[in-house]
Amino acid sequence: MDPHGERLLALPTEPSILGTVIEGRMDDSELAGMIAQGCSEAWRTLAARHHAPAYRLLLHLTGRREDAEDLAQATLLRVWRGIGTYDGRAPLRAWILGIAWNEFGRWRRMRPWMPLLGERPSEEPGFRRAEESQRLAEALRSLTPPLRAAFLLCSVEQLSIAEAAAALSVPEGTIKRRLHDARARLRELLETP
Repeated sequence: MDPHGERLLALPTEPSILGTVIEGRMDDSELAGMIAQGCSEAWRTLAARHHAPAYRLLLHLTGRREDAEDLAQATLLRVWRGIGTYDGRAPLRAWILGIAWNEFGRWRRMRPWMPLLGERPSEEPGFRRAEESQRLAEALRSLTPPLRAAFLLCSVEQLSIAEAAAALSVPEGTIKRRLHDARARLRELLETP
C-alpha cells in the first residue's frame, strides 16, 4: 500500500499514452530515473514487471502464499522508497530481488518461533500436481535459505552469477559455492528412490 492507501500494483483504469510508451519501450534504468522524478506511470510499469519474480522467490522461501504476497508488497514499498539510491551497478531486477531477500531475512528474524520451510508442507497446489514436482519441492525445502535463494535466483529467475551475487550482497564465489552445494544436495535427494 502507498501512503494514500492504494495498492502499489494498482494499474491505471484508463489507458494513457504515457503508460503505453513506458510499458513497451523503456528499460528498467530509464523507468527508475522517471520514478525518482515522481512519475507514477513508470512506477506502475516497474511494479507490474517485477512483482511476479519477487513473489516467486518469496513463495519458495516462505512456503505460504499469504506471507509471500505480504513480503512482495513490502519489497515493492522499499523499492518505491529507495529508488533514488539505485546506482545501476547491478541490473534493477537483481537489486529488487536483493531487497526481497532482505525482506525475507527481516521477516524470519521477527518470527523466530516459526518452523523452517522444510519442516512443514507447502500450501502451493502446484507442488502437488505430480510426484516429481512434489519430490522437487521437498528437496528444495530441505535446502537452507541461502542455498535455496542462490539456486532459485540462478536456475528459476535466470539471473547470472554476478546478478545473484549483487542481489544477495555476497561475492560471486559465494554464489558459485552455494549453487554447487544446492545442486549437489538436490541431485542426491532426487536420485534417492
